[in-house]
Amino acid sequence: MKVSDLFKKRGFLGLFISQATGAFNDNALKMILFGVVLVSMPVDQHDFYLSLLSALLVTPFVFFAPLAGWFSDRFSKRTVLLTFKATEFAILGLALAAIFMESLPILFILLILMGSQSAFYSPAKYGILKEVVSEKRLGQANGIIEMGTILCIILGTVGGSFLFDLFKSPGSHDGLVNPLIFLVIVSLTGFLATLKVEKLSPCTDERFTMKDFFQNLSVLKKNRKLRLTVAGICYFWFIAILLQMLLILFGTQEMGLKTVSEASLLFLFLSIGVATGSFVAAKLSRYKVELGLIPVGAIGMAIMSIILPSIAAHYFLVIIDLIVLGLFGGMFLVPLNTLLQMESSDEKRGQFIALANFFSNLGMLLSSLALYILSHSFQVSPANILLVFGLLTLAISVYIFFLLPEAFFSLVLGVFTRSVYRIRSNDYDLIPEKGGVLLTPNHMSFMDGLILYYAVPHRKVRFVVYRRYFDKPIVGWFLKMSACIPISEERSKDAILKVVSALDAGEVVCIFPEGSISRTGFTLPFKKGIELILRRSSNETKVLPVFIDKLWGSLFSFKGKRFFKKLPQSFPYAVTVYFGQPMKGKVSAFDLRQKVLELGSDAFALRRKEFKTLPVHFIRTARRFMFRKAVVDTSGKPLNYLKLLTASILLSRSIKKQCTGKEMVGIMLPASVAAVLSNVAVGLSGNIAVNLNFTAGDDAISKTIEKCDMKMIITSKLFVRKAKLNRLEQFVYIEDLMKAMSPFDRMKTLLSVLLLPSFMLMKLYCRDASSAEDTATVIFSSGSTGEPKGVELTHANVLSNGEMVDQILDFRASDRMLGSLPFFHSFGYSITFWLPLLKGIYTAFVPDPLDAKKVGEMAATYGSTVILGTPTFYNLYTRRCNKEQFKSLRIAIAGAERLSERMAQGFLEKFGVPLVEGYGATEMSPVISCNAPDYNEKGIHQKGTKSGSVGLALPGLSVKVVDPEDYDKEFSYGTEGMLLVKGPSRMKAYLNDTTRTQDVLHNGWYITGDIARIDEEGFIHIVGRLSRFSKIGGEMVPHVKIEETLQQALGFEEQKLVVSSVRDESKGEKLVVLHLPEATPRMESKSIMEKLKAAGLPNLWIPREFYEIVEFPLLASGKLDLNRLGKLATVLARK
Repeated sequence: MKVSDLFKKRGFLGLFISQATGAFNDNALKMILFGVVLVSMPVDQHDFYLSLLSALLVTPFVFFAPLAGWFSDRFSKRTVLLTFKATEFAILGLALAAIFMESLPILFILLILMGSQSAFYSPAKYGILKEVVSEKRLGQANGIIEMGTILCIILGTVGGSFLFDLFKSPGSHDGLVNPLIFLVIVSLTGFLATLKVEKLSPCTDERFTMKDFFQNLSVLKKNRKLRLTVAGICYFWFIAILLQMLLILFGTQEMGLKTVSEASLLFLFLSIGVATGSFVAAKLSRYKVELGLIPVGAIGMAIMSIILPSIAAHYFLVIIDLIVLGLFGGMFLVPLNTLLQMESSDEKRGQFIALANFFSNLGMLLSSLALYILSHSFQVSPANILLVFGLLTLAISVYIFFLLPEAFFSLVLGVFTRSVYRIRSNDYDLIPEKGGVLLTPNHMSFMDGLILYYAVPHRKVRFVVYRRYFDKPIVGWFLKMSACIPISEERSKDAILKVVSALDAGEVVCIFPEGSISRTGFTLPFKKGIELILRRSSNETKVLPVFIDKLWGSLFSFKGKRFFKKLPQSFPYAVTVYFGQPMKGKVSAFDLRQKVLELGSDAFALRRKEFKTLPVHFIRTARRFMFRKAVVDTSGKPLNYLKLLTASILLSRSIKKQCTGKEMVGIMLPASVAAVLSNVAVGLSGNIAVNLNFTAGDDAISKTIEKCDMKMIITSKLFVRKAKLNRLEQFVYIEDLMKAMSPFDRMKTLLSVLLLPSFMLMKLYCRDASSAEDTATVIFSSGSTGEPKGVELTHANVLSNGEMVDQILDFRASDRMLGSLPFFHSFGYSITFWLPLLKGIYTAFVPDPLDAKKVGEMAATYGSTVILGTPTFYNLYTRRCNKEQFKSLRIAIAGAERLSERMAQGFLEKFGVPLVEGYGATEMSPVISCNAPDYNEKGIHQKGTKSGSVGLALPGLSVKVVDPEDYDKEFSYGTEGMLLVKGPSRMKAYLNDTTRTQDVLHNGWYITGDIARIDEEGFIHIVGRLSRFSKIGGEMVPHVKIEETLQQALGFEEQKLVVSSVRDESKGEKLVVLHLPEATPRMESKSIMEKLKAAGLPNLWIPREFYEIVEFPLLASGKLDLNRLGKLATVLARK
């Protein structure tokens, strides 16, 4: 929460105005009364009367301290504040009377009343803070109150003197009525503001006796922390008053200033510094008492005091020194005031604040006495007095440092952390105020502990740290000083017992349940030790799941396969710490990890606020990598980012002439440079690109055009001719659009791209009124199980999924993508088009993924390192591409359909590259999970791949398995059920279809329609589509499992058969097998049934009807068209 947010609290704002107006009036009236008295007295008596008047103001703080403190606690502090704000009126009324009567005795009485009013107001003002803003914000509130007080003291002092000089008249004080009326208005403002302070109950009902005062003194004597706090406050005011008087002497005697008025200005600069320091303290305090400010403030005051005499001849340097000295003074005072309020019990807080005032004012009197003795009795010069008290403060600061070493270093580390990282959090109030708390964050970098230490400001956190770090010279000393708990494999039980002991004692402990920093980009499985800690700890212990987002990619993470040796991505580096709801009870490691990952998806969603539109991000990338090659296709003509951006801008101008913005513009092109140009240009024009599935047939294309209300479809004459497409009235040919651009336009655009900064290019060429939450594209789902749906994906959806994929694939500048998937396919659009384009990765496009020969040639020519495809495509590449063509590959990912172990093994054996399986859905933009390379170095093994799984959920996504009949019933690991997924890449909606959108969403989770299980390590295993199960005799029967068993039993390496189902009168459904002609010789029914029984399949799972078909119907993505297969099975069964 920002410091400015304090003012949103009505009570705090009222209190701030109340005390600010009070401070202003006190000092303005004091200066006016001082002026009246001094004008009335002989010049040679001015020193005496100044001392007398100052003593009259200070004395009530000493004499009334016991009563003022009791008064603050006995009655509602709001009532006390209102009472003594009303007293201001009476004092101002007496001031008016005294002016008219020209009565000096009344003026002296006024000064005593002013001091008394302040003496009673002060304990209530500071005592009420904790009740108004809560303990967490107390440090900030004190800093702001102190800043306001000092500023208003300055304004009141200067303003009072100015008003006196302006309105005084020789022989009469009648002119001073006007400034006094002004002060009455200020006082009335303060009184009305005080009414805004919340009504509070009294803290005690005890009667006043002096015995309480002496009891409080006894408590102060016994309570070391409280005693030292009061001593610190007392010393501050001792030095402050000393400097106020000393600077006049220093200015006139050491600096050569001619008048006392000039010398008095020096204290003004000091006061400005104190106000600034109070604000700095408020900023640094945040949610706790920042005790580290005390030694820093003391050291700073000492050094500035010692330096001051040596620069007396340089007025400007003196001003800077005094401002800095004051700044350190403010930093010193604020945490002491806060600590006093926190350490005092609620029923005695006002009395201890009054006690501190008592000693502070005694300190002020002592400082006057000390100055008098040193300057008059011992004839010590002002410069030497400064030096003496500077050295005294230095000695005290050394003592304070040894009292608070941890606080000092935590402040230093906090300032460093805050400078390097911009940390934000969702809700600090989720951190329990009291009791044992176990923090369980993910672990992505070496800075996680420091980030978390800073993110939990109001409670001390003890971290569990590997024992080997305790042996390092400086780090080990700091870890021991911070009471960290060492852990090692050999002595893990000792560490667990220490953690349990700390939790039972009500402390906050942080343990990283993964046990190691992630080297894969995934959140690792949680160790079982966390369960042991929770079993042994008290039932009152709360578990607080935490997710630290965005640290992957920082200097201290393993991105790029190395720690440290990389340039920072930004400065300061933005980090999110996301807290979950505290959990009680014995939580399993798996369930806890699930909760942390769910927080991760919420934290990742906050990144969307930083996203712009895809074209804006493209402009930024293009300007960064202008002369780097961006795209190439089978034409062999590569475009660098400069040319690509220039051509896209030119093409967008032509599109703008025909579309008004926010229209859906069709693009009917294969994966190619022309398709990239068209999509970027449509985005730049402020319209929505819809890549049409040109393989879907005329009827499906017509329906898509109608649903999108498409008036323009960008295509190519060459492509229309080659693909033998029917010409549509909406067709606009990219060749014609590019030819329409004049050479002058081309040159002008090229120069603007070369010379103008990114923000100007965005302003010139990105159509306004687009945000990351607007629809970027509509992708029609594959329709493998029914009618295709138009999925609206926003710019933020696509960018989020790209960031997730990049985190686990860890793209490098040297990578080369092979893009063969069409852009009407969500993987093609998001992962092989936008992701590499925005990451500066050179991409070679192949228009037909089934053209294995061309795929192999392009991979070899352009040194492709990353390829994505379906198992169907990889089957072709394994058979038809040679090893040399894929020798540069390092990543090969299969998706869209199940990857068999035989196929993966065959690809590995031929090309030497693991073929891993991923999983996604168009509705998730599209990648949900993926296997990634394992890490196995230096004795550390982290699993990124598991055979038979579709990998771990991407960072930023959370998944869970639920009961297909009740989505609120979540299953633990190992149980099959409906797979749900949540995260920022989830679609906006189905196009113009609210009903179907609502059908696939449940409390923010996307219902995938897939039956799956999640294992204990978090890997997802897809069992099959819910639509690929049959309910026979009340039991769910999986088609995929039967297919795999049949394939294996009959010895088929490639898919030769598909299991489907048709209606059955007796059991609801029955299984049928559709097979290719080459499988017919092995399809003897009796033999098959025997083999299936031998394989362990239940009798209910064994199909009894087999039908031969010529070929399997496929979608353009290479996936089986299950909808058509089902219809075909029904027709054949009827025959």
